[in-house]
Amino acid sequence: PHKEALSRVGLDLGSRQYPIVALTCNAGSTIRAAKKADGTFDPEGTIMLPHEVTTCFHEFGHALHTIFAQTEVQNLSGTRSSIDYVETFSQLFELFLKDHDFLQLWAKHMG
Repeated sequence: PHKEALSRVGLDLGSRQYPIVALTCNAGSTIRAAKKADGTFDPEGTIMLPHEVTTCFHEFGHALHTIFAQTEVQNLSGTRSSIDYVETFSQLFELFLKDHDFLQLWAKHMG
């Protein structure tokens, strides 16, 4: 169905069906962001807690697995495979959070 819909708007993707992945997250500080003098909110005031960052990276690992999976058997693609294989990429992606050099590149606030 995606191929037909995309062809109507001029996109020809060939025979491969590309995945659509969305991560919906509810994360960030439970404390309201500080309001600046000009009425806008300070985006630096919202800080994710460590467990929220871990969850975000874990779920992003699932998204990457789905995006890069290529198989002719759709029941083995992305998160539709055995549980140990499904969790491999997510847990691997979490390991980036244990690398201090990576955190210095990625994180804005490290306390």
